[in-house]
Amino acid sequence: MFAKNASGRAIKAQATPVHYGRLPTKVKIVEDKPLAEEDRMEAPEITPGAPRKLPKGALGTPAITRDAEGRRWYALTVMAQTERKCCLGLRKLGYAAYSPAETIWVPYSRQQQKAKREVQRPFFVRYVFIGMHDDDPWWPLRERDAFGRNKLGIVGIVSNQGKPMLMRVDELAKIANHEREGWYDERKRPLLEQGEKELSRPKVEAGEMVRIIDGAFATYEGRADEDSTAEKARVWINVFGRETLMVMPIADVENLSRRSGSGENRVRGPLIPQTDAVV
Repeated sequence: MFAKNASGRAIKAQATPVHYGRLPTKVKIVEDKPLAEEDRMEAPEITPGAPRKLPKGALGTPAITRDAEGRRWYALTVMAQTERKCCLGLRKLGYAAYSPAETIWVPYSRQQQKAKREVQRPFFVRYVFIGMHDDDPWWPLRERDAFGRNKLGIVGIVSNQGKPMLMRVDELAKIANHEREGWYDERKRPLLEQGEKELSRPKVEAGEMVRIIDGAFATYEGRADEDSTAEKARVWINVFGRETLMVMPIADVENLSRRSGSGENRVRGPLIPQTDAVV
């Protein structure tokens, strides 16, 4: 069986290949998509209150079960993947609710475009914390729809011997503060860890070039003999042509190596002391 093409030439239809595969397309890398502000779940500010009094003769540390506004905090169990819905519903009813979450960046592709989108993932799966005053009602937590399902997705209340179990407010406040600071954010955590590392680093390390900014030897420059402690620094300086070891307060020493860059002025090697003076 023959057919004619556009130029009128006879061709055999069976010999014409048919291609069902798609041609390769270029994938375009676009900017990451952050979470919209209206969709972001912010951690509430929880301030621990005063610890409760222990009975006479009781030992141990008193637990903090109320926040600064007088609320007690409880834990609710909810249906899977309804932590956000339950938390928003409780806040609309006037309760203080909190669902700890970590922020991650998930890769996705759409219409030949690749990027990462910001996602908040709950820390404690199927758990939501609620803060209530003593006169707040419990019945809105048990309200059901026409099909007999809980409107907020609540399955139950974490209890002990039939009584709702109190949460430690100080521990809950610590989690909320860390979330607001960004410790649970995938992109902010490395920067915070680097800042903490710098804070924990000694002010002066062995071999670094320093300058004395106060005292009888002000404006003298020298080399640190060892890593500084919280109060003192041991520095080798040149006094009348001799290497002299000085022990002085750490506040009177300026680190020149870190001010100039990444430790280019650091000098390692044995130093032969000739005299030992203490300031």
